[in-house]
Amino acid sequence: MLKICQILNWATEELKKAKIESATIDAELLLLDVLNKNNKPLSIPARTTGVVQSGRSPLRKGRGIAAPSPFEGEGGVRYIILDKTFLYAHPEKTINKRRLTKYKKFIARRSKNEPVAYILGHKEFFGLDFIVNKNTLIPRPETEMMVEEAIKLVSKCPVSKCQETVLIDVGTGSGCIPVSVLNKSQVTSYKLRVTTLATDISAKALAVAKKNAKLHGLDKKIKFIKSDLLNFLCHPEPRLGIQKSFFLDSRLRGNDMMVIITANLPYLSKKIYRQNYQGLKFEPRQALVAKNNGLDLYEKLLKQISILLVTHYPLHITILFELLPFQKPALAKLIKKHLPEASVKFKKDLTGKWRVAIIRN
Repeated sequence: MLKICQILNWATEELKKAKIESATIDAELLLLDVLNKNNKPLSIPARTTGVVQSGRSPLRKGRGIAAPSPFEGEGGVRYIILDKTFLYAHPEKTINKRRLTKYKKFIARRSKNEPVAYILGHKEFFGLDFIVNKNTLIPRPETEMMVEEAIKLVSKCPVSKCQETVLIDVGTGSGCIPVSVLNKSQVTSYKLRVTTLATDISAKALAVAKKNAKLHGLDKKIKFIKSDLLNFLCHPEPRLGIQKSFFLDSRLRGNDMMVIITANLPYLSKKIYRQNYQGLKFEPRQALVAKNNGLDLYEKLLKQISILLVTHYPLHITILFELLPFQKPALAKLIKKHLPEASVKFKKDLTGKWRVAIIRN
């Protein structure tokens, strides 16, 4: 049987041959997942043999636990692996055949450029774990900036002036944006009613988003709606419980209402998608690519919002868009075209690149 050091060296070399830049990290993450999978918690005190009990296993609640060993030898000593320090503290440990077979399958999938998040079935975003699969995009760190801006907007609304906040996440995908916003203590503990709606054109993506909301105890706080952008507002659907009076009367009117729209829509052009195909081919294309140099869906959303502003005045909306840095000039022109009275502010991420547009009507 192979030792940890041998299997890690083999896996790292295989991934390097496949030109995976994060070969070492990926090999570690995939091995840790195999070692921790299906361990049953036992009320057995950890032995003083270098057992790592800090941290949490993906999608598993609770503190460090002891569990049946995935290793062979040493008289049945039991270990639980919760971070990579154990891998390097005990390189001589061997791995049983069943887990080794599973690990080799993981490495084979990663060698074909399948993202680690899809292999593991989850991805961390904004300090939370989210279920992901081929029907949703993998949450990116860049999107955390928009979440931070949304949290600021919700938290700064004075109770005396704003009795209710409506948060609408358009093209929600895995649901990572609304779940992350609502999860933060400064939002959930704030004395505001946050009506949260999340839309997506994909029913399969919405199914994943609902699971993530339930995973974090927010399934009763977010209403998920199958809709092409904001069509559900423009054309209410009674079958979905979306009545005309619910949205188009006082609920979205007046000075006592804050409406926040977040949108991380498909913004890659066909050219950029082709150039990065190897790294994107496993993710849903319709969630990545848009016409008009990647800005087609943003323009469509701006048109819908302009109609709402005209037909339901006064309506106060703050809109957050994620964008690629080079799209800033073109997006600014579209905003000016469809929302001429709006103020626009673009913000840079930590790398100094334009990442988020903040639009206020």
